[in-house]
Parts: sequence; C-alpha cells; structure tokens
Amino acid sequence: MEISIADQDSDIYAIVGKYIDGYFICFPTLDAGCPLAGNLGDMWWNIPHLKTALNGSGFEWVVWFAAYALADMARYLGLSVE
Repeated sequence: MEISIADQDSDIYAIVGKYIDGYFICFPTLDAGCPLAGNLGDMWWNIPHLKTALNGSGFEWVVWFAAYALADMARYLGLSVE
C-alpha cells in the first residue's frame, strides 16, 4: 500500500507492507522506516515507532498524519482496528 502525506511545502510518500510480525512502513525519500503493530489502528505502538524513525529528519510532523492515515486505511480496508 502506498500513502502520500502532503503539506504546503512537501510531499512525503510511504510504503506500507505486511510481514510475519505485523506491518512495516518505509519512507524511501527520507531513508527511514519502522515496524508497525499488527493492528494498524494501534496508536500506542505506532506513534513512538514513527517518532523514532523520523527523528532528526525534519519531517517529525508526519508522525501524527501517518498514524491517523494508517488507522483510517485499516478501517477502509476492513483490517483490524481497535
């Protein structure tokens, strides 16, 4: 799955995939990525991991947008969301 997150000055693309331990997210243009929870709506797990992955990138604002986009995407696709 691919996500585009944009503000007035930039577009950030993310690739979300599934592997044996859950999901992962990669930000190719930022050379960053991290594991995600098995439940994409799990903000308690996903937000700290996203913060760590994007720390120092100048795109820390993406964390909250990505977390909510993941939860919305999971709802839309009928994946498990709590």
